[in-house]
Amino acid sequence: MDLVYADTNVYLDWVQWRKGRGFLTHQGEEAEAFFNDVKAGKYRLLTSDHLEAQIKLHSTPSQFQQYKDYIAELDKKSLHSHIIAKPAERQQANITAKSCNSEYEDALHFELAKKGGAAILITQDEPHFKAFAGQMKICRPRLITMI
Repeated sequence: MDLVYADTNVYLDWVQWRKGRGFLTHQGEEAEAFFNDVKAGKYRLLTSDHLEAQIKLHSTPSQFQQYKDYIAELDKKSLHSHIIAKPAERQQANITAKSCNSEYEDALHFELAKKGGAAILITQDEPHFKAFAGQMKICRPRLITMI
């Protein structure tokens, strides 16, 4: 069973039921289907303190509680791991962001996923993670079954 890490936007798409832009499918539906697959035991989920802080910052208290309740369900099934962003990962993310012309937040998600042993990073913003594709599998929630 693969360990996967989803970036902040995947969680926000789900808890805020975001529709996406233009021709894209409903991002909330994509995210929900992915999280249902995790809950069904198809994948194990890796989260981080950085991810939780971002979700809390960009969601309402009830949306953040929806996330926390979901993680509690996964914990009961041993389908969840958590990693803390240490200064070394934060420093490496700064270096990675500069060298890959990427945003710090995205680079930190990547560094934490890598440090935590994730095989796949799930994102709705594949172009933001393009620089990391050679080091880890990166895909949208609806495409994970094709990997």
